[in-house]
Amino acid sequence: MKKKLITTVIGSLLLLHARSYAQAQAGAISPVQAQAATAAEKLLHEKVFLHTDKTFYVAGDVLWFKLYCMEEASHRLLDVSKVAYIEVLDKASKPQLQAKIALDGGEGNGSFMLPVSIPSGSYTIRAYTNWMKNFGAASFFEKSIAIVNTFKRLEPVAATTPLYQIDFFPEGGQLVTGLQSKVAFKLVDRSLHGVEGKGAVVDDRGDTVCRFQPYKFGMGSFVYVPQAGRTYKALVSVGGNPSLIKNLPAALEGGWVLNLQAAGEQLRITVKGRGTHRPGENLYLTASNRQKLRLAQKATLEGDSAVFRFTEAELGEGISLLTVFNEAQQPVCERPYFKQPASGMTISTRSDAAAYGTRKKVSLSLLTTDSAARPLPANLSLSVYLLDSLQATEDTDLVDWVWLRSELRGFVESPRYYFTQKDPQAAENLVLTHGWRKFRDPGSSAAGRLFQYTPEFYGHLITGKVTHALTGKPQPGIQTFLSVPGIQTKFNVQKSGDSGEVKFDVKDYYGAGELVVQTHEQDTGNYRVDIASPFFEEYTGAESPLLQLDEKGLGRLTRRSIGMQVQHAYTEDSISKFGLPQIDTLPFFGHPDHQYLLDNYTRFVTMEEVLREYVREINVRNHNGELEMIMLNEPRREFFNGNLLVLVDGVPVFDQTKIFSYDPMRVKKLDVVSNQYFMGYYAFNGIASFTTYKGGLDGFQLDPKAVVIDYEGLQLEREFYAPQYSGEEQRTSRTPDFRSVLQWSPTIKTDGTGKKEISFYTSDIKGRYLGVVEGISADGKLASSYFTIQVD
Repeated sequence: MKKKLITTVIGSLLLLHARSYAQAQAGAISPVQAQAATAAEKLLHEKVFLHTDKTFYVAGDVLWFKLYCMEEASHRLLDVSKVAYIEVLDKASKPQLQAKIALDGGEGNGSFMLPVSIPSGSYTIRAYTNWMKNFGAASFFEKSIAIVNTFKRLEPVAATTPLYQIDFFPEGGQLVTGLQSKVAFKLVDRSLHGVEGKGAVVDDRGDTVCRFQPYKFGMGSFVYVPQAGRTYKALVSVGGNPSLIKNLPAALEGGWVLNLQAAGEQLRITVKGRGTHRPGENLYLTASNRQKLRLAQKATLEGDSAVFRFTEAELGEGISLLTVFNEAQQPVCERPYFKQPASGMTISTRSDAAAYGTRKKVSLSLLTTDSAARPLPANLSLSVYLLDSLQATEDTDLVDWVWLRSELRGFVESPRYYFTQKDPQAAENLVLTHGWRKFRDPGSSAAGRLFQYTPEFYGHLITGKVTHALTGKPQPGIQTFLSVPGIQTKFNVQKSGDSGEVKFDVKDYYGAGELVVQTHEQDTGNYRVDIASPFFEEYTGAESPLLQLDEKGLGRLTRRSIGMQVQHAYTEDSISKFGLPQIDTLPFFGHPDHQYLLDNYTRFVTMEEVLREYVREINVRNHNGELEMIMLNEPRREFFNGNLLVLVDGVPVFDQTKIFSYDPMRVKKLDVVSNQYFMGYYAFNGIASFTTYKGGLDGFQLDPKAVVIDYEGLQLEREFYAPQYSGEEQRTSRTPDFRSVLQWSPTIKTDGTGKKEISFYTSDIKGRYLGVVEGISADGKLASSYFTIQVD
C-alpha cells in the first residue's frame, strides 16, 4: 500500500522543466550517477523562509512571522503545500510553542503570544512543510531568537560553559597520513561570535608543526602533513592568555584528500589518494547546486593524483557541493563552494521625512525593480522595530538564507557580509567550517527513496495508526472515521493501509477543538486508533548564541517589560483580535437535498415523533426489536436497505438507538441527503446529519470506545494592532503607547509599476527604528532591504 502511494506521489511531483545535464556529459559520470542526478533534478524540493518582526522579545510580547514557501531550484513561490509547521525550540530542542499555518500560493503568516511562563534564554524558531520532513531536519528553516522573562530571575551562565571553543574541518572531509591537507578552523566565544587569537599545531613529541590565526569572524585555515604514528593537538591563546587545547581529527592510514585552488575565475581541484587506489584509475567530479547537476568531469590518476579544471561560471550561484567518486561509484571526498549571486531584484524604500516626532504619521514608498531598473511586481513583508542594545540589526534575511545559510550548518555571524563584500578568503573559510558534511551525494539520495510524508495538497493531514487492542499489531483494511464536532463540522473516513496507517485530509480546520476517532461499531472493541503528532520529532541540535545582558541592557529591559505590560493593560482586546478565514462553510456533503429547521415545525418530545411526523425521506421501522432509520432513495423512489450514515454534529453514530433516546429540543436542524453518497472507498445509502444548537455534541453520549482528543487546527490569524493618530483627540490622548514594533505588514504586494504606499504612526518611545523589507517576485527574484527612521 505504502509503496504504491509513494510511487504515485513521486510521479505527480516531477517538475516540467527538468533537464539532464548528465546525459549531455557522456562518459563524464557513470550511468548510475547520471540516473540519480536526473532523478534529483525532477524531484520537487521545497525551501521555506520565515521573516520574524524582530529577534529579541520579552515574555508577554507577540512574535509575528511571515512564511515564504518556494521551489528550491527556481525560488518561485510554490503553491503545493497548504500547511506549514512553526516551532519555537529551547536549547534542549524541546518545543515550547507550536503552530500550523495555512499557506496560500506559497505564503502564510501567523503569530505567537509568548507566555509569561516561558524561561529566559536563546531559542530556535524553525519552519517546514510535511513534504520537507522526508529530507530531514537539516532542510528546515532555523533562526535564533532571544526571549527574556522579566517576571523570573535571569539565571547566570553556567560555570561549565567554556569561554571559547574551536573546531577543525579538513577540506575534503578527512585527513590521510603522508598527504598534505588544508584544515579550516573556527574560534568562537560563548555567544558563537568569532574572536581573535593565535594557535599552534604540535605533535605528541611537543614539536610545533605549524602556526595559525583567524582571518575574519574567528575563521581561518592552515596546511600540514599528518605523519603515521603521530597525534596532533592545537594550543590556542585568546587575548594573549592560554585558552584552549584541542585534539585535531585523527588521520587515516588510507584514503583521499582534496584541495581547491582559485585563480580568478579559474578553479582547480587536485585529488590525492593513498592505499586505496590503483594507477590509471578514473575519478569522477560532480558539482550540484539547487538540485541540478552543474558540472561533471572525469580525470585519470597519474601516480597518486588527479586534477580537475573548470571555471566558476560553470557553477550555479550560491552554494555548490563538489563531490569526487572513485570507479566503484563511491563518494570519497567533497567540499562546498560559494559563488556570490548577482542581484536579481531591488527594493527601494523612501520615507517622507528623516525624523519624526512621537505619534506622527510615517508615509513610506516602496518600489521593486529588476536588475535593469524596470518595475517588477513582488510579494513583500515589512517590519519596523526599535534598535537598541537589546535588539540589534536583523542577522538573517531572505537573500542570505536562500543563497547561503540554508545550505550551511550552525550559526553564521554577519551573513550579509558575504553579499556586500567580494572576499573570497572569508567565503572559503565560511563554507569549509559551516558547510562540511561527510560524503553527502544529493543525486543518489533522491534515487530509489521511499517517501514517508506526502505533501498536504488540499489541507492539513491528520495521521494515525490502527492496531489491535490486545496484541498491539498493526491492522490493515479497517474502516476508520474522524470527525471534528462543532458548528462547522469536519468528517472523513479512511481505510487503514498495510501498516495500519490512516491519513485524514481535514481542510480548513482552524483553532482549538476536539477530534473524535472511531472504527465501525462492530469492531470498535477490537481496535485502537492512535493519532500522531504532525510536528517533526527530529532536530539538528544546532547551537544558539548565548543570551547575555550587560548593565545597560538591564535598564532597557525594564522599559521593554513596562511597555509590554502597558500594552496588555490598555489594549488587551485589540492585540488579541483574530480575523476569520475565508473558508467554505458547507458540510462535506455540500448542499443537502432537504433541510429541516426544527423550530419551523411542531416541537415533539421524542426524536421518533419528529422523524415520523414531517421527515418524509426517512422511514422509522422496528428492526429486531429496536428502532431503525432507513433513507429514501429519492431518484428511484424506493427505500435503501441499511448503511445509512447518521451524524450528530459531524460525528458518526453507529448505534441508532442513541438517536431515538436523544432530546430533540437540543437539535437545531436536520440535513438529509436522500441518495447514495460516495466518499473515497465508501458508499453510504443516504446521510442524516443532526446539528445541535450548541455544537460539540451537546450532551450526546458517544460510544465509550471512541477516542476523543484535544487538537489544535490551523492557527487563526491575529490582527496587528497599531493606533491611528489622525486627529487631535487621538494625539493628545493620555493612553500610553509604548510599542517597540511600529509596523508589521506581512502581505504587501507591489503593483504593475512596482510601487506600493504604506503608512503607520510612531509611538511614545523615542529612538532609532529599523525597517526590514523582504520580498519575492513571481519569477523567483529575491530581495531584502533596510531603512531607518528617527523618532525624537
